[in-house]
Amino acid sequence: MTLLEAIKGIEDPRKARGIRHDLGALILLIISGLLSGYKDLHAISRWGRSLSVTQRELLGFTRATPCCATLSNILRSIGTNTLQKQLNGWLASLCAPGEHLALDGKTLRASHGNPINEQVYLLSLFCQKSGLVLHDTPMQRGENEISCALRLLESVDLAGKTITGDAIFAKKTMRYHRRQGR
Repeated sequence: MTLLEAIKGIEDPRKARGIRHDLGALILLIISGLLSGYKDLHAISRWGRSLSVTQRELLGFTRATPCCATLSNILRSIGTNTLQKQLNGWLASLCAPGEHLALDGKTLRASHGNPINEQVYLLSLFCQKSGLVLHDTPMQRGENEISCALRLLESVDLAGKTITGDAIFAKKTMRYHRRQGR
């Protein structure tokens, strides 16, 4: 599966009247902007306006790229869960069958300045060989890595996969989870 195929799997929530840009092109612009180092929708929108006609056409645009408000409205209407599910499916398709997966928790850099003044901890499931992060989830307040891992693993197809992790994942809870076929 290609990234474009994954994006095309997202249902367009907009009404047919007034659609100026293809949904796939909008999402590709956002992803390309993020991968190019632009950290917010204003910067991505400005970057999109600076692209050449050929570059815009490669992303799927037939006219000028949209403003920041359009990008924001699209992300809100799609929902982060829908977008994350499609992207996780695409990333999983890039992971070779039988490839070993690993669980690891990390603190996000510069997360100490967030509005509630708490650091953000993420637990990630990634392919060891390719380094692709297949899924990540934030640890909720008062949650430890084990309960977060169980929550993360519930949402992932683990058939035929070997998963490794830190020593903390050798607890009885994790072994019981495995024996139950989850």
